[in-house]
Amino acid sequence: MCAEKDPLECHRSILVARQLNTLGILVNHILENGEVESQDAILEKLLHRFYKKGDNETDMFRSRAEMIEDACAIQAKRIAYEENKAIKELETAGGYVG
Repeated sequence: MCAEKDPLECHRSILVARQLNTLGILVNHILENGEVESQDAILEKLLHRFYKKGDNETDMFRSRAEMIEDACAIQAKRIAYEENKAIKELETAGGYVG
């Protein structure tokens, strides 16, 4: 299980849950407040985060699936673990001596 408060900040929702959904396995996320939200709802939030323009979440040149794929790629890069970044954060906090 993941300890992230927001499923959009968790690699499991961006990578694992998406793959499970494509296999027909329904995935639900338990939110910080105890409510449950579907993977589809999580992807809607992600799409909204990156593509919301007024009341329109469409792109006349790209499919919705392509937009979700791109949004997931952007989010995956944003939340990905980076060893050098993690070491620098530990050094700054005084917890790493190399």
